[in-house]
Amino acid sequence: MKIKAVFFDMFNTLADPHVYLEYTESQVIGMDRSEWSSYVWREDIARDRGIGIIKTEDELMDRICEILPFSLSVEQKEAVKAALRERQRKCMTEIREDIVRTVKALKAKGFLWGVISTADVTDSPAWKESPLYP
Repeated sequence: MKIKAVFFDMFNTLADPHVYLEYTESQVIGMDRSEWSSYVWREDIARDRGIGIIKTEDELMDRICEILPFSLSVEQKEAVKAALRERQRKCMTEIREDIVRTVKALKAKGFLWGVISTADVTDSPAWKESPLYP
């Protein structure tokens, strides 16, 4: 059997979501990154993000705010969303050059390639800016 196509998972394979953690949305509200992650990636929220029930950043922020132990102002919510967008944009657009070269080499050799991902509303806006998009 001849291999004709290669599929990659986006995050932790092509893109590293942990590389841009020097400044995260958690810092906007003065929360520890691991504590923030426990709310953002709580099982029900992660599931609803992954299967598309949560369709907008506002819906995601509302769900997170429902379970936070304190309230966020409108300004804080906007700042958190902006920081998340920027971190995710960097993750999607600043792909390591060796990864880009590898994907281009596969394409040049005639392989079809695709991306499989549970990317959600916070990830997909920057996809068209990614060097992998073409």
